[in-house]
Amino acid sequence: MDEQALLRQVLRHPGELGPLLVYADCLDLQGRASAAEMVRVLVALPALQPDHGHWHAMEQAFSRCLRQMSPTWLAQIDPARFGRRWPSDLPISMRPGQLRREIQDTVDRPWVVLGQAIDEARRNGAEFVAPFRNVNRRQRHQVVTLPPSVGQLVSLKRMRLYDSPLVRLPAEIGTCAELQTLDLLQSVRLSWFPHELTRCQLLQDFRVNNRVLFGNPMTCLAFPRLDPPDPERMVVARTLWGPALRRCATCDTEYDDRGLHRYWITARVATETVPLLANLCSAACVELLREETPGATTDPHRGGDTIRDLERSRSLR
Repeated sequence: MDEQALLRQVLRHPGELGPLLVYADCLDLQGRASAAEMVRVLVALPALQPDHGHWHAMEQAFSRCLRQMSPTWLAQIDPARFGRRWPSDLPISMRPGQLRREIQDTVDRPWVVLGQAIDEARRNGAEFVAPFRNVNRRQRHQVVTLPPSVGQLVSLKRMRLYDSPLVRLPAEIGTCAELQTLDLLQSVRLSWFPHELTRCQLLQDFRVNNRVLFGNPMTCLAFPRLDPPDPERMVVARTLWGPALRRCATCDTEYDDRGLHRYWITARVATETVPLLANLCSAACVELLREETPGATTDPHRGGDTIRDLERSRSLR
């Protein structure tokens, strides 16, 4: 079957894995490796969440392949995603109770400048970092997270991210063992934090925008539901990027993240009570999560609830 016939099959059955994977194999046979990789990335993408171990690898592959593709071809493959300008206009989860899934363009200049600032701070052993200082203000919205290299700032004591455009923090923030001050005031797109933040045991001054946090009892923002990923799409992700190795939030054991044990827990971190997203290696570690989370104020849960809902359910037990 020729490429155009396969493409018609893809368009005739939007969202189905079979036609897309056959089309990707056809592109490989034609020597169009980047196009084939892009198709497989788009197949894997719906199974991934921003806290998954493969997410950053996906962002890198997506950003690299994107620049080699024709906009017309992209719009045919995924019209919902590429019928508008990328990256700032990508469809995102804006509805209440959903994780924002913006894809970070890892090739774009604002991200590169941010990474250079982090690398310079690491080389200099800096104790204070304001990574957005050198990012053009008109381009800041193109940055949605910090580079994983932020975890290499072993001397970092104060980080200023005031009025940042961030929608999430990388789990690597938890390796900044000397961190004492983290200023995220007016970062109004940041609604949750990685559980690894609790490993910053010297953190004393933590400033966030409480109104946008999941589970806030005043605004009643529901926790996103943490459902298991589509196993067929996860197979494609693992074929592309191999095992998704990370450390368990409870026992700190390295494990292969299959997205099966993801739980919310609310805890007091320094000066704030915030929602934390924990990735765990087993059901046994889920049972230990509250005990192993300093300052925990709720039991672990899968989401779909506000703080009031959780308090009501506990009172009925």
